[in-house]
Amino acid sequence: MPAFPFRRLLPCLALACLPLLPALGQRPGDGPPALNVYTESPWRQLPLKEVNSRTVVDGPLAQTRITYLIENKMAERNEVGLNLHVPPGAVLHAFGYFYQGRFIRGRMYDNDEAWRIYQAVTSRGRDPGIMDRPGAQDYHVQVYPVEARHDLRLIIELSQLLPTDESGAHFELPLTQVSEINRPVEVQSEVIVRNHPAREVTDNLGAASSTRGGNAVLRLRSRAKPTRNWRVTIRRRSAGPARSVYSALSGNRGGYYAVTVTAPYPLVRPRVALSSSPGTDLTLPTRFGTIPACHNLSFAGTYRRPEAVRVTVASAGHAPLRFRVHLGARSVPEAENPAGTVWADKRIAALQDGGRPQERAEVVRLSKEFTVVSRFTALLAIPREELDYYKKVLARRNVSTNTRYTGGGGGDPYIAVKAPADARQVVAVFPNCDVKDLTYDTPRHVWDGRFDIPLGTPAGDYRVTVIVVHRDGTRSRFVLVYQNLLSGPQVKDLTALHAAPGATVPVRVSGTGIARAVAVAPWGERVELGLDGGDWGAALHVPASWPSGASQVTLVLLDGAHNRTEVTLDLDVE
Repeated sequence: MPAFPFRRLLPCLALACLPLLPALGQRPGDGPPALNVYTESPWRQLPLKEVNSRTVVDGPLAQTRITYLIENKMAERNEVGLNLHVPPGAVLHAFGYFYQGRFIRGRMYDNDEAWRIYQAVTSRGRDPGIMDRPGAQDYHVQVYPVEARHDLRLIIELSQLLPTDESGAHFELPLTQVSEINRPVEVQSEVIVRNHPAREVTDNLGAASSTRGGNAVLRLRSRAKPTRNWRVTIRRRSAGPARSVYSALSGNRGGYYAVTVTAPYPLVRPRVALSSSPGTDLTLPTRFGTIPACHNLSFAGTYRRPEAVRVTVASAGHAPLRFRVHLGARSVPEAENPAGTVWADKRIAALQDGGRPQERAEVVRLSKEFTVVSRFTALLAIPREELDYYKKVLARRNVSTNTRYTGGGGGDPYIAVKAPADARQVVAVFPNCDVKDLTYDTPRHVWDGRFDIPLGTPAGDYRVTVIVVHRDGTRSRFVLVYQNLLSGPQVKDLTALHAAPGATVPVRVSGTGIARAVAVAPWGERVELGLDGGDWGAALHVPASWPSGASQVTLVLLDGAHNRTEVTLDLDVE
């Protein structure tokens, strides 16, 4: 990277002073937008230019590959962030982007390792992309650098367990953007629904439809501002109880299946029992909360060979539903088995809240094997030559520090950096954008200094960027990670919620160390809480069809170091 005056580096470093995940805009009653694309310095929203996708719906599952082309007219290279909100039941299992004409596919890493590589490589002005998962339906992407006036092309792949209601099963393609974006998007998308004629499949955007080889084919060609996601509905074939099954073997280890069950009446605290020979394995889940009429009860599992499985669904107030599920001999690669993705996501969700070290290790293993992002992992897309350089050079530049710090602000942690004695300058840049010159200690042959972690700094990683200006004007940049060992966000006040179907219910929380708050409703709505008068608050909209009774709203609270606290609010729907 060519040399440039040191003062020009400071605006870039100010990235650390801005929130990692800006609030997603939301229109009343319409949920969060599917995409929010932005640059950090200067802050600007970037519009979608094109969307191309292909989806295959097979039984209860949809597999989708989406290419997003994002328009970039920025006059300088920048870091681009993207918040992606996927539909209910969707799991992202592949991510990549194009760099200098090459497609760079994301690979799964332990979260700490992924961010360590990302920060080391971006220090060279190079080009990795990283994706993590702040919530069940939310993914966050960062790519640096995106060159001036170069559009950014991202590709994702989703496996989606289709939700159902009285009208049928629904597939959604994420298209909507934040309200600040007001420009048309070129959309070319196709949905193929296997074993259904076109007359049984409808959509909300007027796509052209046909029947080909016994499959419904919908093609959407549009140039307009997307105000809604593309929603494809597969009509219910039965007025009574119904089931839908997908199964496929993958290699020598057996296969994966997914089943959805619907009934024309609510399933009250249903339980699933399976009986087979020699037996299925690790079916998830088997117990459920009350499921509204015509909404789906879904579970996934593994199986060892083709067989018929007897399924019983017991529900209070109704006779048990009993049926057979045929798990077939079709074989697909494990990476292309959507039931495997769904099963792994359910297994990871069940494990990652346990908190035990062995469970974390198993989550990381499953996450890497199935390319499902978890709380402990991230997808890193990095050119092979940059990863090789990291392993051979950057990872070996060990910095000698006594950096483990305990306490809540104050104190004087010590930095000792091994850098050439004839360096022109060595500086430390802190998360609050303060800059400190380090001095050369001749007897110890290090550049060193002390600093204060400000009072009120949230617990967790405190990242200090060190820049070495060498004698020839070239620069080295790396990040030291200090541990500010406090607890995560602390909650002071929580109030139970009461609402009626179709009404709005305010959600408020107060506490310390909260930098970002998200509320997730049991009906799938997700809303960012804003800071108002010392409290964090927002409004949830209870669907008119939501049944009366007790349920819970989950609050996800993050501090400035991305430490996470989850709490629940009791919700009583009258």
